[in-house]
Amino acid sequence: MKFRKRKDRSRWRANFISLAILLFFATALPLRLAAAGPDGRVFPSLLIKGLDGGFVQVADFKGQTVLINFWATWCGPCRMELPAIQRIYERYNGRGLVVLSVNTDTDRTRVKPFLQKLNLSLPVYSVEPEEQARLGVSSIPTTFVVDPSGKIAKTESGYYPQLESDYAALIEKLLEKPKQKS
Repeated sequence: MKFRKRKDRSRWRANFISLAILLFFATALPLRLAAAGPDGRVFPSLLIKGLDGGFVQVADFKGQTVLINFWATWCGPCRMELPAIQRIYERYNGRGLVVLSVNTDTDRTRVKPFLQKLNLSLPVYSVEPEEQARLGVSSIPTTFVVDPSGKIAKTESGYYPQLESDYAALIEKLLEKPKQKS
């Protein structure tokens, strides 16, 4: 009987440790939460505010490929993803890609020091929480790639290591397409 209790306790301990390890990896590592193929919906109207105070309407970029990335300074996966978004910006900005990096922090005073710390120079905007909710952005980072006709070509929530190469392949394809007139 004593042996059986020890065996049961060991099994329970092993199960507990396995569950703890699983929970650690499920919460501590950035996960690819959702990957949608071509969505086909037209990206909705969105007015975003630049760090300089000016406003931009996403619809103004119809005819161009647009990458819209929602992030926050406190978000671990965002910290991992933003350098990749910066490299995409540097690589394709002169070729017709518009990158709109949208910060979702309520305390905007954290944004500039955060950008300096990560050595990021991409254009940063902010959005009201209602607008973010209206777009269906319920987790961050979330990125939309919008084709020149204004349709969503890709939606991605979360971070994964090959994200940069996946975006680059899609952006290359979209930039090669003839531009549609608005």
